[in-house]
Amino acid sequence: MSHTVTVRTTRRTFFDRTIVEPCCCPHVSTPQGALQISQIVLGTVCVGVGIYYGLEYNDDFTARAAGVIRSLLQPESSDESKPVFFFILMSTAFLINTLCLFFSSFFYNTACVIHKTTYAILYHFIAFCLLLAASIVLIVNIDKNVIKSYRDGYYYQPFLAVGILGVINSVFYLLSVLISCRSYWSSI
Repeated sequence: MSHTVTVRTTRRTFFDRTIVEPCCCPHVSTPQGALQISQIVLGTVCVGVGIYYGLEYNDDFTARAAGVIRSLLQPESSDESKPVFFFILMSTAFLINTLCLFFSSFFYNTACVIHKTTYAILYHFIAFCLLLAASIVLIVNIDKNVIKSYRDGYYYQPFLAVGILGVINSVFYLLSVLISCRSYWSSI
């Protein structure tokens, strides 16, 4: 039993704007798109509040004469701003990469394939682990009496709120890992 099969190939080039259509709305309406939007919003809030209060706390901490003397006598007390810096660094890195993934899938059809690759699984898993670690380190270190009692807890509440938002954002990255795994295994 023989039969004929007609194969039609279409050639697309990435340099001709008339051939590549924008992907626009389909990605935003998926669960992955909704998670990316929530990751971008939470990441922006974490970075903004963290940088505002982190820079203010760092300037305030280094301006105190007692803090300078204490940091000379006790080297571990000079490490108070490192958890804040680590959290801001992780939040900023994953916010930038998530923005790049979101806007690339928002404008080009071929970028929608990224969410079905192992890159998406690895990226979201690493983002989950590092953002969760940074949030936990921030929450644990701001609970020390040095930050809690300084200026009647002025820095304690914003840092605690940012740490909790970081944990929520890391949960969103974990959900993205699960969705990416499901779409990766279904495309094989």
